[in-house]
Amino acid sequence: MTDRGGLEARLADLERRVGELDDITQIERLQRTYGYFLDNRMQSEIVDLFADDGEVEIGSRGNYRGRAGIETLMVELLGENKRGVALGEVLNHLQLQGIVTVADDGASAKGRWRALLIVGGTDAHGHPEALLAEGLYENEYVKRDGRWLIGRLWWNPTLYWPLPGFDRAWFRSRGVSTEFPPTEAPNGHPPRVLPFHYPHPVTGRPIVVDF
Repeated sequence: MTDRGGLEARLADLERRVGELDDITQIERLQRTYGYFLDNRMQSEIVDLFADDGEVEIGSRGNYRGRAGIETLMVELLGENKRGVALGEVLNHLQLQGIVTVADDGASAKGRWRALLIVGGTDAHGHPEALLAEGLYENEYVKRDGRWLIGRLWWNPTLYWPLPGFDRAWFRSRGVSTEFPPTEAPNGHPPRVLPFHYPHPVTGRPIVVDF
């Protein structure tokens, strides 16, 4: 005799798991699209990836909130009101090592990523210059009207390395912009390691960063 109740429970569990995998795939595409838009200095398209009440915090620059704040940061401050990369310019922002955790209600999620930046071009005098940088994201995502959006993007840079020259490397982002100030100034320096939003995958215990 078929256990109808058991089959229905298994079907519901499978539907939940498939839905979660689909959510993760959509979020991964969203984050990678953010990186590709940065590569090509498509700043307006980046703003559209965020929820209207979203926010961005990059290193020690402060917190930019809401669509207007995010547009100020992405278009005016970081993008310098430019569109597209110049001939001979490289702005690669690789989105790596993504781990996405979807909430039980399927309406929000968190993601941890590592960004590797390869930037190059020429300076004001026409001399070639290049920069390597890397850092960690701990981001939040929200589902609105069936679409995933970035709710909070938090990037903590760990290294900026102009090439050539080890002696010119630095380990903190630029400070608060006076020309394009953030919605909220940073409260001290960012942590050395961002907190992990997910538990240890084997023990299930919270991952404690105590250094």
